[in-house]
Amino acid sequence: MDPVLGFLLGLIQGVAEWVPVSSKGMVGLAASWAGVDDWLPLAFFLHLGTLVAVVIRMRADVRDVLVGLPRWRTDRLVQFVVGATLVSLPFGFIGVVLLQDALDRYDVTGLLATVLIGAFLIVTGLVLRTSRKHVGERGVAGTGTRDWVIMGLAQAAAVVPGLSRSGMTISALLFQGLEPKEALRLSYVVSIPAIAGVVAYEAAFGDIWHFGAPTLAAGVLGAFVFGYVTLDVLLRAAQRVRWDLFCVAFGGAAVALGLLLMFL
Repeated sequence: MDPVLGFLLGLIQGVAEWVPVSSKGMVGLAASWAGVDDWLPLAFFLHLGTLVAVVIRMRADVRDVLVGLPRWRTDRLVQFVVGATLVSLPFGFIGVVLLQDALDRYDVTGLLATVLIGAFLIVTGLVLRTSRKHVGERGVAGTGTRDWVIMGLAQAAAVVPGLSRSGMTISALLFQGLEPKEALRLSYVVSIPAIAGVVAYEAAFGDIWHFGAPTLAAGVLGAFVFGYVTLDVLLRAAQRVRWDLFCVAFGGAAVALGLLLMFL
């Protein structure tokens, strides 16, 4: 694959990561339209760029978790991050393996991939819309085992392209009565170990190296640069834009277009 296309896919990943529209879904749609069939491992691997960006951006929270590890019995932030990670990693890895197997077995590429990603974007939009009605005041200090488990399961479910990781996890926390800004912060902090695990898995076992080191480097660089530059702007925009309507409309358009072209 051309490094220029890799960089453009990284650009999409870097911008879409910070808003609840499923960066994997956006990368998958763009890659499918560009004729890249085996795009899923690449979509996961490009998260390396935005992972570095979010670690730099949220370094204070990362430091708090690392410093608090020896006090894990009493530190609720550490308990939340560790607990949610212990739930999301095994279920997420199982999801990645099953998803890749399904894509290979049933040749989910091109227009079919467009339809399925669009359908899951609609699901994301409906979840976001419902969660808007559930706004609480709890912070991380008031969380418990139930919150960690639900957060971890929501994050694991988001391995499916079209299901937004940030959208699903933030919505899960809002349903549990957390304050919106706290839900946003926890969503990104908990994403760090989970994304690191998925990237490491794809690097070790995924079929990504045939894309070539220049293409992978260009993609990761694009994701990092645009992810870091746009993070603050898009996080502020995410609180004002009706992303639920965007997901439903964009997903519906993708489904309609895909079905139309499939049967023409």
